[in-house]
Amino acid sequence: MFYKCIPLLLSFSTSIITPAVLAKQKEIYPDALPSNVWQTTAVYEAQNMSLNVIDKYPGVVGVSIWDANTNRFEYFDPTDWTTRAKNGGAGYFLITGNKREQINFFDNGVVLARTLEKLTPNEFTYSRTVPREMKSGAPDVTIFVVHTPLKVEHQFTFSPNIEKK
Repeated sequence: MFYKCIPLLLSFSTSIITPAVLAKQKEIYPDALPSNVWQTTAVYEAQNMSLNVIDKYPGVVGVSIWDANTNRFEYFDPTDWTTRAKNGGAGYFLITGNKREQINFFDNGVVLARTLEKLTPNEFTYSRTVPREMKSGAPDVTIFVVHTPLKVEHQFTFSPNIEKK
């Protein structure tokens, strides 16, 4: 299975570290991802980074947990904490060696690459291109999805792995 090669994939870097590369590097600390339960707190469209349009992108809004030992992730509904695993909201992830992208391999076979913008213990932000307001046929727009640590006390656990055998 592909997830058995994840530690190997994480060890490769595709860029040479030079002063110019370091100057352009974003604030990305991969160990921060599994350190929190993350909740989506804002969504911005690239052309207007001052207007939070989270209500127009419900498909990217949720709560997520990440496990560094298994590289497993799972999404939960932000209103009632139910898992989204049975609807494709779980799988395996990796962060590329150059720390530019996070790639999710969903249990239902979907693969999704997202550009990491910021990943610290206090913020997890990625960008990706989607149809405006996630409406089929709409022009593409780059969205920035911001997550912060969940402030509510709730115990989240991973669902049994439901991937296809």
